Amino acid sequence: MSEKRPRIAYAGVSHFARTLALESGEVSPEGFELNYLPLAVPDAFGRMVRHGEFDAAEMSLASYMGMVGGGDTRFVGLPIFPARYFRQRQIYVNEEAGIEAPADLAGKRVGLPDYHQTAAMWARAFLLHDHDVTPESLYWVRGGLDRPGSFEQLGLRLPTGVEVKDAPEGRFLGEMLDAGDLDAVLAPRPPAVFRPGGAVRRLFPDYPSVERDYFRRTRIFPIMHLVVLRAEVYEAHPTLAVALLEAFVESRRRGRATLVDREVEAIADPWWEERRDELEQLFGGDPFPYGVEPNRRVLEAAVAYASEQGLVDRVLAVEELFAPETVSHPGG
Repeated sequence: MSEKRPRIAYAGVSHFARTLALESGEVSPEGFELNYLPLAVPDAFGRMVRHGEFDAAEMSLASYMGMVGGGDTRFVGLPIFPARYFRQRQIYVNEEAGIEAPADLAGKRVGLPDYHQTAAMWARAFLLHDHDVTPESLYWVRGGLDRPGSFEQLGLRLPTGVEVKDAPEGRFLGEMLDAGDLDAVLAPRPPAVFRPGGAVRRLFPDYPSVERDYFRRTRIFPIMHLVVLRAEVYEAHPTLAVALLEAFVESRRRGRATLVDREVEAIADPWWEERRDELEQLFGGDPFPYGVEPNRRVLEAAVAYASEQGLVDRVLAVEELFAPETVSHPGG
């Protein structure tokens, strides 16, 4: 009779092709049974950070860097990066705010759900390094995007010279932007008030061109999330870190084969083949590699930006973020 495999509870977003084989049970970490719990970002992050509710979970990269920099050792990171997004598209402005170019943001009132959010970190880095807009030159307002409330995960200290006020009680960022009480918003997704003919538009209407230019110049496709293990789970199961990394690699490989290699209509896009070929050419292969070395350039930028923006007190070494046995793993 075979020995029963340990069951690992994992909480994370459903990332479609990249995680489908894990969610269905088609792929599991060697020696373990994975219970994949598809949850929205606030639930997965919040329940893991506040209560350590899962054995493993998807987590904000910036929040995790803040924990590592602050000596919080509750979690061990794995170089699995389920979510990556360009953030130039997610800067929204009010039509009447007089913002035609990024430099016009200086001195403006800018809303965001969480100052330490990874999406905000990458957006601030782009504004600073490409357009000389410093975080200190903006008046920050924190609040819920489409409903009142605060969604900051960790309550980390603010950087020197940066002031963040909470939105007035009962108000939220999208509504304030629409009314002209905010000039701009940095958000992880479009606010509900962003609609054709409305008062809110993107700072970069032609954001695909801006993002492609950014990638060609920097070779950075920003990492938003990584996977973490609870430290006690990591210590109890010495093979789990590598097994979970390899399972995510295999799940993503199978999803990519469905989208790229097989002659199937995998997604409802009549121009998918052309988009696929463009992605192959731009990224030189899969845009979503896992592992430290394939992502070192992006990770080094992330730890540098976190320090530069005062989210951590020092520049972290990339290796500090991950289980040691995964650092040399080739990923894939």
